[in-house]
Amino acid sequence: MSQRTRRVLLVEDYPLVARVIALALTQRDLEVEIPVGFAPELVLRTARRFQPDIALLDFWLGDADALDLIGPLAGMGIPVTMLTGMTDPRLLGECLERGAAGIVNKTDPPDVIMEAIEAALAGTTTLSPEVRHRLVDEARRGREGRTGELVVFLQLDPREQHVLRLMVEGKSAQEIAVSELISMSTVRAHIRAILAKLGVESQLEAVALARERGWPPDGG
Repeated sequence: MSQRTRRVLLVEDYPLVARVIALALTQRDLEVEIPVGFAPELVLRTARRFQPDIALLDFWLGDADALDLIGPLAGMGIPVTMLTGMTDPRLLGECLERGAAGIVNKTDPPDVIMEAIEAALAGTTTLSPEVRHRLVDEARRGREGRTGELVVFLQLDPREQHVLRLMVEGKSAQEIAVSELISMSTVRAHIRAILAKLGVESQLEAVALARERGWPPDGG
């Protein structure tokens, strides 16, 4: 009896990136399924039907994050590897806390990405115990440090926090759009929400407030 082709559920909201990754995977004799949308119930329904060997999950799916998908997918016995351009250590640590088995950055060389995927298919991970511990610790310290003057920043959802972090690092709206693979209109919408929630009038004021109050707690 021939062995079943290994299956990969690819949850990536940027169509061009999804096509490139899917092509690379199919060239390695992997069967790839991309959900037609990113609502949690749709992704989980696709997973139940497709029965993948692993799930490759981007952190940002449209205007929402994928945190609530990790646990249910892992609970179905599907190893989850985060394939994302997001580098916030606290959010990556939270992915691991919620059950992600591994993390690989979309900007890594193709052979590094494929090595991580092959490791996931084999039931292992390329993420070292030391890195895993550091990221999980970052997530925990991030939660514990959000007190006092930092409370105002809790109004921001994870996506807005990430955009503000990039602003604090000195990135322009255009640079954020390019690095995060999102449109300028989406970046502007996030910035408007950040300004409104922080009660400031400009991006400069938002960055100044963050730096004045020591946000993010880990120093960036």
